[in-house]
Amino acid sequence: MPSKWDRDATPAGKAVALFTMLLFNNRAFSLTELSSPDRLNVSKPTVLRLIKQLEQACVGNIRRELRGREAWYRLERPARVPDVSLNAEGLSQLALCREFLASLLPGAMQREIQASLDHMAAFLPRGEREFHGGVGAAVSKGRIDYTPFQGTIAILMQAIREARVCLVQYRAALGGKTKEYDFAPKRLLACRESLYAEGWIVTPKGTAEALYDDPCKLAVHRFQDCVLTVRSSKDVPDIPPPSTEAFGVMEDEPFAVAVRFDASAAVYVAERQWSDRQRVEEHGDGSITLHAQMFNGDECIAWVLGFGDAAEVLEPAWLRREIKQTIGRMKARYVAKKPKEAPCPETGPERGAETGEEPGAEKGEVSGMPAGQGGAAEAGADGLQASPGKSVKDGALSASVAAGAAEGKAAVPDGQVHAVLEESMADHDALYRELAK
Repeated sequence: MPSKWDRDATPAGKAVALFTMLLFNNRAFSLTELSSPDRLNVSKPTVLRLIKQLEQACVGNIRRELRGREAWYRLERPARVPDVSLNAEGLSQLALCREFLASLLPGAMQREIQASLDHMAAFLPRGEREFHGGVGAAVSKGRIDYTPFQGTIAILMQAIREARVCLVQYRAALGGKTKEYDFAPKRLLACRESLYAEGWIVTPKGTAEALYDDPCKLAVHRFQDCVLTVRSSKDVPDIPPPSTEAFGVMEDEPFAVAVRFDASAAVYVAERQWSDRQRVEEHGDGSITLHAQMFNGDECIAWVLGFGDAAEVLEPAWLRREIKQTIGRMKARYVAKKPKEAPCPETGPERGAETGEEPGAEKGEVSGMPAGQGGAAEAGADGLQASPGKSVKDGALSASVAAGAAEGKAAVPDGQVHAVLEESMADHDALYRELAK
């Protein structure tokens, strides 16, 4: 049985939750659904006991019916409810948004959203009370469980609404030292299976003023503690919405790139918008050249390497050199350390290495963002501030190939992600001559 979502809930509280669920839904619930983690998260005998308590309290007529071998329950409701301006299509779209974000939200927050949808559905016009939920889903790879951080998220939301400063205990790296900051959050940002609080590091006393020229992004799952203070952040400037001018999360000075993609990755790349100003040049062999804007050198390199040998940077020259150096470090890593374990039987000898995780992957993280997704290491405020890109720290991206591969994996055939490593080990000189063209 799953752990209880609210260990402090009393039997009376559970009975009220069950009554509310039945009251605000114009449908029947199966015993299995009522006991599920998404609803009451209790055993089936407990649900039956709660139903009996509601019937004894004469709160309404709870009807029971059998559908196959499953018992279903519904509460008879008044024939007429107040007319309000709601529509089933709007609620269905809200439910779809909830389903797409399910992997990012703590379980209790998802249940709160579901309860709110149920309450609104109860006031739909007659004939529209069955709004369509459960039609969407999100596939999450490498998700973070935000259940322990629900309190932190609630405090950050309140601080943003009320323009207040938070006292934050934050650990920027795994095993690193926890440090304290006065932080003025301005928005919550969702990016690549993670939640970030975007705001300003401010002065510790008096009127809150930004300590640095640029705002920062703090990974919510790296908060060790977050306390709402009485200090106001109204004088701290707002943060513009995330820019779509160029590709990347770390917004540095944009620069132009030209990347050629083989036919195996061309469709995947061409059908997506990577920056506001982009141009796709098609070639007769099925390959394409993407001309786009990038914000950060590290993010761009990790993104390109994620396509394996299906991608080649044509411009700028400094980016080609950085990729060449990164491939060299990757080769040294694989040549110097021969795998001792047998290949995974499901993937075969050619892809066995893909099932492992690169040692030291945390080294390239930026405010909790995996290498290849977070961009350049941030400077100032102990690594919390954004800094100009176009430079790659030695070894910082060697573990980012697997993380960046998520961007191109859908269109790249099996085995291509690591083909560049096999090629470099087989013909080191030929690979370097090709990159130097």
